[in-house]
Amino acid sequence: TLSDAMTADAAAELLKQFSYTSLGLPAPLDECSLMLDNWKTVVYGEECHCLNVFYNGTLAGNIYFTEDAGKVYYLDEFGEFVAVR
Repeated sequence: TLSDAMTADAAAELLKQFSYTSLGLPAPLDECSLMLDNWKTVVYGEECHCLNVFYNGTLAGNIYFTEDAGKVYYLDEFGEFVAVR
């Protein structure tokens, strides 16, 4: 299935249409290390992939997105999902 094919690189490709600031990140995705969770997380009733973003060796953000990036969220410092799209 398509969901099994999702990789950190594929996620970065989907998410590069968003500015890093809109994703709540300190730097562009191509300057960060990316790790995709092996499971999905349900965000507001939608199954989402979670992309963990590391910058300078520190976790800088968690981006949650649906298969086609039709819905994109990031987790803010209070543990709330913030809609990017």
